[in-house]
Amino acid sequence: MSENTTIEDKLNREPIIKNLTKVLDSINLENGSVIGIDSPWGTGKTTFLILWEKYLKDNRKDDY
Repeated sequence: MSENTTIEDKLNREPIIKNLTKVLDSINLENGSVIGIDSPWGTGKTTFLILWEKYLKDNRKDDY
């Protein structure tokens, strides 16, 4: 994934990122898990993942 951290959250996705992070934190990963992000081409999936990665790196320094 790109190291470009200058992408702005123009669509205010941070609340979605925070909620999705909480949901994933509550899942028991003992047996593994899969998450899919499905949306048509050009709707911002890659941008969402870059923003989410930045959020996790900024807020979970011990994990990364």
